[in-house]
Amino acid sequence: MDPTDNARGSAAVRVCAYNATASDLTNMDELVEILADRSNAVFTDYPTQAGALFSMVKNPPYGALAYNPVTPVTSTIWNNVPTGDFWNTLQATSEGCPPGYRRPNDGSITTSTSNSTSAAIKNSELRQSLYATPMINDLGNNINFRWGFYADGYFDRRDHNNPFISSTGFGGSAIASNTAVSWNTKDVAYIGSLLFNPVAGSLHENASLFIPAAGDRHSESGALIEGGEASLILSSSAPNGTDMWYFVGTPALGAQQLSSTRTHALSLRCVPN
Repeated sequence: MDPTDNARGSAAVRVCAYNATASDLTNMDELVEILADRSNAVFTDYPTQAGALFSMVKNPPYGALAYNPVTPVTSTIWNNVPTGDFWNTLQATSEGCPPGYRRPNDGSITTSTSNSTSAAIKNSELRQSLYATPMINDLGNNINFRWGFYADGYFDRRDHNNPFISSTGFGGSAIASNTAVSWNTKDVAYIGSLLFNPVAGSLHENASLFIPAAGDRHSESGALIEGGEASLILSSSAPNGTDMWYFVGTPALGAQQLSSTRTHALSLRCVPN
């Protein structure tokens, strides 16, 4: 958004307004498998809805798995993800986006991505698309970030008699108080992160993107953590063969790109092929 910044490149893409999910995921399912043709991969109906949670890599012998956004996972297959490969070899069997879409990168998808220099992050779709000033490594950026509630016709019209959760979520999942509606269903919706274009006079001035704070499926326990506290979305890039880069937005730290184990399951936000 600032054309003079030495980290500004041309890798920006149009990011979808809705998280990905699975059409056959029900309130009773802990998870469902995304079919090989991805015919059951769809978008949520509203921007505030969490959708399903996905790992970076498929879980052999299964394809990509879409985890229920609130129900703790008790099965043993969910954290069985391979290591060592990069997205160029993983995408054919690990993608969870609907047909015609893919997950965005945070730099290279063929090798380790350090994102430690301005030159490196010029190729990052996430950093070039979401940040007013694309940052190096995991430094935060609050210039075009706001945290709060988003009236999208779903969040603001749910559960009028008891609009917000007051303690923990369904099955003991960790959902922060007063941050979620429909919190005991697969259609849960959250408070979250709003990223916007702050450049006055630009073609897309004030264009914005909302990312619900759906939290993540913890890699060891299978439980939901940080519901209502952190907006997270997967990328297709990795700092090494065992971790992944991802976006996170929180009220305390703003927007950041961080890395962590690939066995976590996060929200999936897609871009057109």
